[in-house]
Amino acid sequence: MGNREGNTLNIGNRILHFKGRMKAGDLANGAGISQSFLSRVISGESENPSIKSMMGIAKTLGLTVSQLLGEGQDDICEKQESESFQCLEDLNRLKNLASEKLEETKERDWTNPVRAAMEDALAIAQIRSEIDFLIRQKQNNIDADTKDSRVAN
Repeated sequence: MGNREGNTLNIGNRILHFKGRMKAGDLANGAGISQSFLSRVISGESENPSIKSMMGIAKTLGLTVSQLLGEGQDDICEKQESESFQCLEDLNRLKNLASEKLEETKERDWTNPVRAAMEDALAIAQIRSEIDFLIRQKQNNIDADTKDSRVAN
């Protein structure tokens, strides 16, 4: 009986390990068992969970029953290492892509001040044109007023 408790407790620890951040209720629902039964399996109170229960727990955790029980542990480690390596490769790809985009942005950045200066120059030219127009209009008004005053005298 002592050995069984040790194995059951080991299974409980393995379930907790593989469960990670998954909620106990979600694991129980996915496995088709009650949350209270899952708690008894994890705590070691349930000495002999059925193979059906273990299959449900394993499937919900993305494992085989053998992996959950600790058999084929090397396979799990290899899978985790492979996933970690793939994650690192993905991160490196993203880092390289971000670096390329940063370089492209730096190359384009010099155009922004030039574009802004050109827009400012156009705005200045438009303002000058409007000022010239207003000056000519004012001059025409002055000339007209001068003519009118000469005609009146």
